[in-house]
Amino acid sequence: MSDVAGLVVALQDYKDKDGIVFVLTPESIQSVYARGIQNPASKNRRLCNPFSEVSLIVADRKMSTMDFLIKGSVLAYYHTIQDDLVAQSVCFVLRDCLFRVAIVPMYSSLLKEVWQAYNRKESSALTYACLLMAQILKNEGIAPHVDACVGCGSKRQIETLSKPDGGFLCVRCNQGRYPKWKKNELEKIRALFIVKETLVEPFAQSARYDLDDFLFLAKWFELFSHTELASVRFLASIRTLEAK
Repeated sequence: MSDVAGLVVALQDYKDKDGIVFVLTPESIQSVYARGIQNPASKNRRLCNPFSEVSLIVADRKMSTMDFLIKGSVLAYYHTIQDDLVAQSVCFVLRDCLFRVAIVPMYSSLLKEVWQAYNRKESSALTYACLLMAQILKNEGIAPHVDACVGCGSKRQIETLSKPDGGFLCVRCNQGRYPKWKKNELEKIRALFIVKETLVEPFAQSARYDLDDFLFLAKWFELFSHTELASVRFLASIRTLEAK
């Protein structure tokens, strides 16, 4: 037997009454086979709710890549996320991205901050979500080039952030091809990629990012990881409805 501690990011039905629980740990997303979990009377049912932080005791299953859930405890349940469609959708986008990348310890700590902030209805939730997306882009080697113009290397007269070019462009290299960004908008995006890990908490409490910032980063992930996520499309549709 062994322990699995982390965040329940997904629950997948399996067979008639069983399920597969996906737990984000600092090292990986671990799949755990949960027998009888779809039965309302199951004692382990409460351990498998998405948006829960859990500590599970599992046993190795022979002839299987998954561990078998024995028992466990719920350390925290961020239940109010499920009452907020936008919060839930942002978390689903993050989950779908995490399923497609190699996991590093910072991901679980940042996702927990997102959940906690949403559960407390704090505005820092989207800032933490943007920070997590920025870390994913950096670690996957697909972050926008934000230190200088991606075309000529100049740090002067930066006026836009171009997806086709992969980063900042100066006036000379842009030549009117892409709309100009406000200086504070460029600085806002750059800050996500240069903030030090030790300063994440004060940064999240002072900076303010919104749904448009998060969607920009999520769509950047899609473009440069060559994938399409239904969760991103759904979140974008919600944003469109809110704008009307």
